[in-house]
Amino acid sequence: MISQIAIALLTFAASGLAFWISARLRGDVRKSRDWPTAAGSISERGIETMRTDARSFTAKVKYSYTVAGMLYTGEQVYRTGRVGSTKKAAQRLVDGLPDVVTVHYNPANPSEAFLLTNLGSTFWFALVFGAGAFILGSLQVLALALR
Repeated sequence: MISQIAIALLTFAASGLAFWISARLRGDVRKSRDWPTAAGSISERGIETMRTDARSFTAKVKYSYTVAGMLYTGEQVYRTGRVGSTKKAAQRLVDGLPDVVTVHYNPANPSEAFLLTNLGSTFWFALVFGAGAFILGSLQVLALALR
């Protein structure tokens, strides 16, 4: 009985985490949706292992861009930070970036910039996972209540 309660609580915790991730992704996209862009050029490109998981890889890119006559450099590829994937997928992303890129920058702080918005599929995956975990947790609690 106690283990079933613990499983239900963990399921609800997973649901809450997934909902928090989806809300964060959506908020980041909304916050930067209207940021202006500038032409930039890539000076370095490659891939590196993620610090949190040695089996995941992320793009390592360095680019420069000019805003109001000031030269800036950036390394952030995605709006929300580093995104891990397989080595092959990370390499394909890096190889697919053109030498001249569109840089999205924060008009209030032009040194804050990124190249790509995060994939919408990550938001939807987190949202659907959160809903599924919430339903599963609710069913577990209902089953315990009916005993």
